[in-house]
Amino acid sequence: MNGLPPAGSQQSLETARLSLKPCSPAHILALIEQPPRVFLVHHGIRVVIGSAGFKGPPDSTGTVEIAYGIAPSFQGQGYATEAAGALVALAFEAPLVELVRAHTLPAANASTRVLVKCGFRHVGGVVDPEDGPVWRWERGR
Repeated sequence: MNGLPPAGSQQSLETARLSLKPCSPAHILALIEQPPRVFLVHHGIRVVIGSAGFKGPPDSTGTVEIAYGIAPSFQGQGYATEAAGALVALAFEAPLVELVRAHTLPAANASTRVLVKCGFRHVGGVVDPEDGPVWRWERGR
């Protein structure tokens, strides 16, 4: 066991303003092509405002990748930072995880600011097989 909740787990993760709720891929395939692990539900209005999760289990080096997205009408309010921070904290609860990784478009943008706020450092550019050129960000334990 890698220490991260299994994909079908019903465990939710709570932050100050969000509940990160598990969902099945069937629920969200209608929304996006590659389903994340959880929905982000705003506590106050009980509305799904985005998605976030791990792109897979830790690899052999103890690296796990996170991804997140916020609906346009809720962007710029700190929700992505809150969700990403919660995922990092959860990842580091797993003894096998040594490094959390994320990728962004190769330009300064809202997502790069989220990662900086969450303690990530920019380590360079890479070519992702699905997304093409991206910037790689990493945060160690």
